[in-house]
Amino acid sequence: VILAIVLAVSFTACGKETPEKAANNALKAVKNLELVGIAKYFGDEAVEDMDIDDLSSDEMKILKKFLSKTSWEILGSVEDGESATVTVKITTVDLAPIVKELAGELLGDAFSSLFGEQMTEEEMEQKALKLFEEKLSEKDLAMTTSDVELDMTLTENGWKIDAKASVIGSFFGDFED
Repeated sequence: VILAIVLAVSFTACGKETPEKAANNALKAVKNLELVGIAKYFGDEAVEDMDIDDLSSDEMKILKKFLSKTSWEILGSVEDGESATVTVKITTVDLAPIVKELAGELLGDAFSSLFGEQMTEEEMEQKALKLFEEKLSEKDLAMTTSDVELDMTLTENGWKIDAKASVIGSFFGDFED
């Protein structure tokens, strides 16, 4: 009887997802654009806010390429009952120099089109996507790293991350700041 109780407790403890494991799984879901996983760890609102359905196939391809370059390291965690904070070091593409270069080139094209054949909005968008994809393929791509604290709450369905702008910003190189 005692052995059965010990085994039952052991199996229950083994199946429990730790905050660090939940954080890792959540970040994997974002990196792989797994909407079910994102909803599980960040909530349904996070999936709705992503507007993935509105992306063209070219935009989705570039987003996946961008996210494929993102990595992270779990630095540690503090658990206090039904709340936890997991500290994560996130490394991702530094978007600032890419956007600066793209803006310069596209602005030059827009200015040139004033005196010649005008590019349509769709042509400009396609050129921007092509340039962005080329930049993501460069070997000396600039990266940025930031430490982020993921505040988490234990729910009946497991650990949920209290999503905040700094989490999203770290995945996108704090570009929206």
